[in-house]
Amino acid sequence: MGMGADRDDFVQDAGPFLTEALTSYGDEVLNHAEVATKGTAANIGLRLLQTTAARGGERVRNRLRDAVEDAVAAPGNTDAAGAVRQAIRAAASKDPELEKELKALLPAYAGNRVTVIASGERSVAAGRDIGIAITGDGHLRKP
Repeated sequence: MGMGADRDDFVQDAGPFLTEALTSYGDEVLNHAEVATKGTAANIGLRLLQTTAARGGERVRNRLRDAVEDAVAAPGNTDAAGAVRQAIRAAASKDPELEKELKALLPAYAGNRVTVIASGERSVAAGRDIGIAITGDGHLRKP
């Protein structure tokens, strides 16, 4: 797998973290101070966005800011979310050190350890195959 394919994988893997950050912090995500729980999905996304903005030049910051504003204005729009990922991908392609730094923020790339994040009411987090996980009310288990 070439470097470009690896970059695409890591930016794609960053997607859920970026979405959490945009949902939690809105268009202030690039200016927001990190909150106490550093490992949360929203804060990982926050750090990805802020690191990209801080390390990039004015053009990178403007592109990222515009993409963030569009994604916040259209939650659930996959094209808008893709524009945020593409802005990060473009910045990382021009700066290998930035790419390494961003990868280190992602649990899947940080030392091969597994981090499982469950977000939301009745979420299930499992670090391995647990079989069937049922959430909700009114489920009956038959003997």
